[in-house]
Amino acid sequence: EMLEELKAGGREMVTIVDPHIKQDATYFVYSEGLERDVFVKKRAYEMVPDPEDEKPANWNDTETILDLEAVKPEEWNDDEDGEWEAPTKPNPDYSGHWRPKMITTWNKETPDEVYSGHCWPGTSVYPDFTNSTVREWWASYFKPDGTNAGFYTWNDMNEPSVFNGPEVSMDRDLIHSGNVEHRDVHNIYGQYFHRATFEGHANHRRPGQRPFVLTRSFYVGSHMYGPMWTGDNEANWAHLQAVLPMLVTLSATAGLGRCRGRW
Repeated sequence: EMLEELKAGGREMVTIVDPHIKQDATYFVYSEGLERDVFVKKRAYEMVPDPEDEKPANWNDTETILDLEAVKPEEWNDDEDGEWEAPTKPNPDYSGHWRPKMITTWNKETPDEVYSGHCWPGTSVYPDFTNSTVREWWASYFKPDGTNAGFYTWNDMNEPSVFNGPEVSMDRDLIHSGNVEHRDVHNIYGQYFHRATFEGHANHRRPGQRPFVLTRSFYVGSHMYGPMWTGDNEANWAHLQAVLPMLVTLSATAGLGRCRGRW
């Protein structure tokens, strides 16, 4: 009934869809994703001594030496006190305990595991949208189910946002399809997510029509899949000052978020 009222007024329903999936065994999207092996992975890295960092030949790691200047006390009785031994003293040439430089290495004996981070649903996993097969899987969820045929989509949090991650995003050494590290695809991850959602609409929900799919994260070419916006903005001059240069560097397909105020 609500959807009919919206449509009668010339308005459309836009639902927000983020890339993170709640890590919950009872949630069908999560369980299907595990079965299809679609999520970004974390490798088993460990710190080990650098085999190339060898101890210098002149490194002296003897902490104490015999005090050769020490003299056995005159009252020392070998029969009663035992054989006298010269005491030790600190080695003036002691270089310290040798510690080789530690390096991070991949433990290939330990299989990669699904990466999880924290976002709105709590502990979440993230599909690897750099993989075309994963994008097809994601797009399949946009098939009409009898109630959502008229829905459009707003993609948010797709940088991707990870509340407990470094830089509030994914670790740079996470693994994507083809053994590619996240550091090499971070800037385009959001576009791949945007594209997968667009293809879900274009291929399943409304074939032959250009859908409205809004995105917060984008890259060169994102205009092919829909408009962009600059994120939540408060109604203050500092936020207006920040977003105007963003819009100038984009095109007519970009928009200014208007939250809680007058812009």
